[in-house]
Amino acid sequence: MQYSQNPQNVPPNQPPGSVQYGQPPQQPVATTMRDVDYDMVSVLYHALKGAQACATYIQDAGREGNQELTQFFTQIQREEIALADKTRQMLNRMSQQARH
Repeated sequence: MQYSQNPQNVPPNQPPGSVQYGQPPQQPVATTMRDVDYDMVSVLYHALKGAQACATYIQDAGREGNQELTQFFTQIQREEIALADKTRQMLNRMSQQARH
């Protein structure tokens, strides 16, 4: 494995920490959201995106006539939807607990 000597991907003619390609440097954004709340929202988002992506994969496998892949992607989609549902339920419980 080769490690980059330029981890910030700054062009060689610019010193580290300088503005890259005219863009302002990225600063962490402070929010009032707790890390665990953000984590749960992120899990929900990615599960839903995964389920949505699987719809495309199912269509692709169907066009190829590959029943095994169609079934595989359908199962993955079901698992992503179940994960999204469980995460949503947990978020609801967390929200109710925070109100009390």
